[in-house]
Amino acid sequence: MKKQIAAVCVSCALVGGILVGCGAQPAQNAEQSEVAQDEAEGRLSNLNSFTAKTADGKEFSNKNFASADVTLITVWSENSESCKDEMADVAAWSKMLPKSVQSITFCTDYDQDGAQVLKDAGFEGVTVVSGDGDYEKFISQISRTPTAVVVDTEGNILEEPAEGAPINLTTSYTKLINQGLTDEGKATINVAAV
Repeated sequence: MKKQIAAVCVSCALVGGILVGCGAQPAQNAEQSEVAQDEAEGRLSNLNSFTAKTADGKEFSNKNFASADVTLITVWSENSESCKDEMADVAAWSKMLPKSVQSITFCTDYDQDGAQVLKDAGFEGVTVVSGDGDYEKFISQISRTPTAVVVDTEGNILEEPAEGAPINLTTSYTKLINQGLTDEGKATINVAAV
């Protein structure tokens, strides 16, 4: 009986040692720690470092965000009817924005159908269709389309994302943009209804 108790104690000690040894490792640096915290809290990754391709074959990177005070990114899927339905409104709304604000789209599954959706909608802006770095991480974290986020000139996400098709796109997206502009200490905008 004593041998069995001793064996159980040794087994427990070994299992405890294994569990402690397999515990979470500390982050290597502050950036890794911040990313881990964002993921644990369900926040999307910032878009500070990436290169990507657009629907028209051009290159796009985080450096392109510097051309406006804030950028609204609409993430969409050509397999989502609500995404396709809202693209005409996104196109019309985007054309009314001042130069200090840009609106772009990220398509998660772009092919020839996506090209037709953009053409039918009249969207003339940038549509990013593939990329690496932070873009790849960001897209992998999108759980619902459409999703809209606002980023600053460096690709930092300023506000909580707006998920799902808004009832009133002009009101919802303008409000999201204005929250981002306010965060950046910039003047807000006023966009007429689409």
